[in-house]
Amino acid sequence: MKISRFSINDEIFYGKIDQDKVTRLRSLSKGEIILELTGDIYHLNDLTQMSPVNPLNIYGVGDNYPRSKDDQSIPVIFKKSPKSIVINHSKVVLPFGKQVWPEPEIGIVIKKELIGLNEENFEQYIFGYVLVNDVTCITSGEDSDTHTDESKNQIGFCPVGSFIQTEFNFQEADISSEINKTSYRNGKADSFKWKLHRLLKEVSLKHNISAGDLIITGCPARLDSHKTLLAKGDVFTARVEGLGELVTHFDKEER
Repeated sequence: MKISRFSINDEIFYGKIDQDKVTRLRSLSKGEIILELTGDIYHLNDLTQMSPVNPLNIYGVGDNYPRSKDDQSIPVIFKKSPKSIVINHSKVVLPFGKQVWPEPEIGIVIKKELIGLNEENFEQYIFGYVLVNDVTCITSGEDSDTHTDESKNQIGFCPVGSFIQTEFNFQEADISSEINKTSYRNGKADSFKWKLHRLLKEVSLKHNISAGDLIITGCPARLDSHKTLLAKGDVFTARVEGLGELVTHFDKEER
């Protein structure tokens, strides 16, 4: 099921997308995402489509693809601000003087608080999946850490896809991306260093995760060993079959 958030007449609601029709959904619980269909049907063009996710918290997992020199025993976990979310096809302004690059990732929308999660039951805690562009920049510090608030939380640094997909096989997902139609980062989710249940468990050990929170799972390695930095006019496209396409346009901040 494809689900997004919409507004009409200053009212915001979730809806199931079926081609050009949207069927309104209503929530049955506050502590858990449980939605049911209503009889209200709209034409997609009559609605304003919003970000499909509205999390209190966003957590990311860094370096989730194996590298030749890698001795990490636990995942690198960082936070992104919900205020950095922008919708599909948004224009993001590159912060002045910073080196910026995109990262195609699959985001997990949490269904309920991560209490009692284990390898056998972890799928019960997942509401669905969404495409995410984890835009990142190099920090001003000497160590150039790319998992800090400065590197992850500039304005517009979290573009998201147009919908949440509730029926999706994460392990078989292929992630692909391009900058200006040139292939950039491609990979498979089954190549992740941290399997999904382990990843969710590690995040839950460090943070209180609630219904609606978003966890982004890491991006594939660059096809080119040289880092490609974004410039004015660049267009970044991420694709995952079943999750659609996420397009981000970039502009330059002038000073």
